[in-house]
Amino acid sequence: MTTTKEELLEVLAKTGEKPEDIICFYQPVPPSVSYPGWHIGECEDPIRCSIDQLPERKFDPGHGAPEGEPFIAFGPKYVYIKVQYDGAEWIEAIPRHPEVVRKPIPWPGG
Repeated sequence: MTTTKEELLEVLAKTGEKPEDIICFYQPVPPSVSYPGWHIGECEDPIRCSIDQLPERKFDPGHGAPEGEPFIAFGPKYVYIKVQYDGAEWIEAIPRHPEVVRKPIPWPGG
């Protein structure tokens, strides 16, 4: 079990960006929606927040169905997106500027 906040902090440790430099957006998931990735139309408008303000809702990021909140964040060098493949979900860092692109080029979701 994990949270979007925990996932993002793990990725930031790899990119070296500081949590205070990150601007996050997530969509709250109504209690009636079991799998938010399958019912985006039923979710509320995105909320802008800091990492500390991200929801603490625990979910299983493994295979099955996407359960975490729809999410994107922006840092000075990377954009962080929630990626989903075959029900597994994680946060991927995508370079914002050409000089940050390295081998291999990120290929989120598979």
